[in-house]
Amino acid sequence: LENVNPEAEYSFEITQIGQYQVSYTAAEDEAFTPRPNTARLGFVVNVEDSVPPEITFGGSLAGTAKVGDTIVLPSYTVTVNMTAAEEIAVSVFVLNPNGVLIPMSGNSFSPSYAGVYEFRIVAMDSDGNSTMVRLAVTVTAE
Repeated sequence: LENVNPEAEYSFEITQIGQYQVSYTAAEDEAFTPRPNTARLGFVVNVEDSVPPEITFGGSLAGTAKVGDTIVLPSYTVTVNMTAAEEIAVSVFVLNPNGVLIPMSGNSFSPSYAGVYEFRIVAMDSDGNSTMVRLAVTVTAE
């Protein structure tokens, strides 16, 4: 902006994450003085992504199962507002009744003993924002 009213408010819309340099320069009009004074002020605005990924399921998980059954996680999608799909980190774990967190490499699990199993799906974007969804299944003896 040039030659604007210094007492008015001005705004702009930031549409991308990043660092923006804002600077102000005020100068006296040369018509009033042979050597006009000039003052400068500047600052940096950092715009960061703070919106976590969203995990949406295409189905539901049965709330109960028996020892030896194959428990299949429902399909899910992860969406984010600023991160490219290939930069989203997704991890899936199952917490067994003994409190042991087991990484899953697929979408199914066969429990070996009775108790409550908690499936955890964690998604993290490239800015470090994360979401965790927990799904529980109560497993009974055969």
